[in-house]
Amino acid sequence: MKLGKKNLIYSIFLAVTILIIIISYLAFLLPNLYVEQNIESINEEIKKSHFEMVDGAKDLRKISKLGNQVFIEVDKGFNEIKLNSIGLKGKVDISCSEIQQSLKKIEEISIKTGKNQKMDDKDADEVEKEASKIGNYIQDNFKIEGIKTDLKFSEAIKRPDENSYTEFKKLNINTVMLSLGYREENVAEYINCILITNEDGFYKVSLDSFIAPRIEDLLPVVLSSIPMIILVLMLLVIVVSSLYSRRIVEPIVKIQRFSEVSKRSTPNYNSINFHGEDEIATLSRNIVEMDKALRKNIEKLRVEGERKEVFTRSATHELKTPIAASILLCDGMINNLGKYEDRDKYLRVLKKELLEMSSMVSEILLTTKEMEELSFGDINLRDTFEKEILKHKLKAEEKNLKVNLIGDGVLNTDSEIFIKVIDNILENAINYTSENGFIDIELGEEISIYNEEAAIPREIEKSIMEPFVSSTESKSKGLGLYIAKYYSNLIGLEIEVKNKNKGVLTVLRRGRDD
Repeated sequence: MKLGKKNLIYSIFLAVTILIIIISYLAFLLPNLYVEQNIESINEEIKKSHFEMVDGAKDLRKISKLGNQVFIEVDKGFNEIKLNSIGLKGKVDISCSEIQQSLKKIEEISIKTGKNQKMDDKDADEVEKEASKIGNYIQDNFKIEGIKTDLKFSEAIKRPDENSYTEFKKLNINTVMLSLGYREENVAEYINCILITNEDGFYKVSLDSFIAPRIEDLLPVVLSSIPMIILVLMLLVIVVSSLYSRRIVEPIVKIQRFSEVSKRSTPNYNSINFHGEDEIATLSRNIVEMDKALRKNIEKLRVEGERKEVFTRSATHELKTPIAASILLCDGMINNLGKYEDRDKYLRVLKKELLEMSSMVSEILLTTKEMEELSFGDINLRDTFEKEILKHKLKAEEKNLKVNLIGDGVLNTDSEIFIKVIDNILENAINYTSENGFIDIELGEEISIYNEEAAIPREIEKSIMEPFVSSTESKSKGLGLYIAKYYSNLIGLEIEVKNKNKGVLTVLRRGRDD
């Protein structure tokens, strides 16, 4: 399955999961939260309006958002009740002893109940009884600017049955809140709130009643919005999936195509040149670097394979002649043919031929031997060259050659391989320098070895580093410089050999980084 399709399926699965969570929230949790929040909001509004009236506000209509709220003020001597609501204002005389006793009992019960405690059934019944007395009295004696009104306070205060409840809270040291509610299944919840503040002997009371919304009333509204939520969510999934595919899937597809092209030919490295520091950009850079490194190593292996093939053919050709000569010598001596009857003489010749072949085979083995592990470390160039010059001292003195060593330096390399390189170069310089000549060795950033009274023939100057290439006058097999070049490459050095003035200059330097 394509990555883009997988991404779309995962996005749809995630959207369905989120949708289930949202619907569950809307259907089960949100209505309950809304009802609780609605009740809490109305209670807070009642408290706010009550405390503003307590602080001296005159007109309830300017401060209350609730149409049913009534503010009652009882004077210090419990002689008169003033009523203030959005629809009317009025007062009633309550100086009679019966009403005074009822108010006193309600006060005592309120003090006894305390803060944040529910009122027990006995006290609640007592409060209802006394409140009913007060309500009946107010109903009969309430005056509104000379107009008699029919107020049914007793019906609002009375607890209907076991579905009703009473909650009592002490808001501060002077104020209490009484909530009288009625809750029944499949019926709206009715709540009556009474706030009472005792301020310097004056009782200030706020009354309000409201209907809390039912959860069942909210569910149809919530469920009707679900199709729109599904539509919006699916559109969101398509948009997000498309954007995600562009930012994530498309780069991965480009990397896949890059890898497919890379298997057949050199790819366009700019095709996956993603900017940034995220994982995909880092991955693309790593893939490009890996591809370049692989191609570099493959090219090295190809060149090395060609080198070995050419070398093997050349070695086979070079060995044919001495082998054929040795066979002829053997046949001549075996059959006592002509001059070959002198076996003592030609056995020495045969031995010489075999020794030359043995030497050639040893040199060939040196160039085909695999180096298992190189051990790099700092070596002192002057000390190393002095030891190598000493090894070749006798041969140099035979030709009356003067060897000059100047300079010094330190080189980080494999000492064993490096010694093989300079040993071949020195031996080559001594062999090809005429008698009474000289060899100058200069050490530093580059190592130069110049031997005068020597020259490379023009026809082989460019191929002097190839195997089995030597001048016709030389008895050498032409492997010395080839071996030096082979080992130089192993330790990261470049070697250059060329004619200069009346001699030959050999230079060793650090290889250039690719």
